[in-house]
Amino acid sequence: MIGRSLSALACAALLSGCYATASPPPVAEAPVPQLSADQLRELTPAEKATLSKGFAGGLKDPDSAKFQWTRVPKVLPADGMIDYCGLVNAKNSYGGYIGAQPFIGTIQVSKGKILTGAVGAVGDPTPMYREILPKMCRDKGLDPFAVSAS
Repeated sequence: MIGRSLSALACAALLSGCYATASPPPVAEAPVPQLSADQLRELTPAEKATLSKGFAGGLKDPDSAKFQWTRVPKVLPADGMIDYCGLVNAKNSYGGYIGAQPFIGTIQVSKGKILTGAVGAVGDPTPMYREILPKMCRDKGLDPFAVSAS
């Protein structure tokens, strides 16, 4: 009897640090609603100039950056950041233009005015990676390919 008790106690002691945990269920993110055309506006020339400086700052050759702009919400937040996706064509390390690639970034807003922007990532034209960044934009309700005519 004592042998069984000791065996049970030894097993309990060995297993006391082991326990199964269930993984939390995956959290399904609600899709971000895309703003309708009447809720969007073109960037002004002054806003494009401001954003060009901020967005180009993280590129290998900032002076070569040529942006194709998408629209922004007509009503900007009073203060904070908004996500932004567009297209940029810039020179690579070899001095050649890579072609228009989607990018994702943020725009900093203060008192309802655009202050600056920063690029978070530029798309990779390699077939294996080509769809990653556009999907990130779509997941945020943005379309980097919905560039303005101007």
